Amino acid sequence: MAGIRWENLTKDFGEVIAVNNLNLECKDGEFLCLLGPSGCGKTTTLRMTAGLETLKILKAPGVYRDLDRKTRVLTRGILERGKKRRIPLTLNAAPGLFTLFFTEGPVRDYDSAKKSDTERFARFFIRMMEQGIYLPPSQFEAWFLSLAHTEKDLDRTIEACDVAFQSL
Repeated sequence: MAGIRWENLTKDFGEVIAVNNLNLECKDGEFLCLLGPSGCGKTTTLRMTAGLETLKILKAPGVYRDLDRKTRVLTRGILERGKKRRIPLTLNAAPGLFTLFFTEGPVRDYDSAKKSDTERFARFFIRMMEQGIYLPPSQFEAWFLSLAHTEKDLDRTIEACDVAFQSL
């Protein structure tokens, strides 16, 4: 790690300045604690830093290709396990996110989504939570992947789906 350096960091919300021309360096291995009263910009400074570091990561070559690959690996694994267990599933996906529907046929709009078996999803959700896999609690919400998810995470999620599908 190289540490963090803020130079002339400023953040305003209209006429209100939350962080004004902050210059600070925290070298690798050093400990930094931001102290101050509520509203003085401590959290804003950390959020800005996290956002800027995230943008650096997202500029790395192949990042989006990797996220797309992870999405395809996970969704394909879930669909294969569902098919193996004879669970009717439809999955809508884009790189980094997807939604799993307990229904046959495509889900393209509100009417087709309404045909989903929400009671089955509720049982699936509970079985997944019991295995330490935390999903959005609604049949109609998206699952999000991140660059932090490892191959082991994907495999564990697919295996947990298989166990959950067995109980449905």
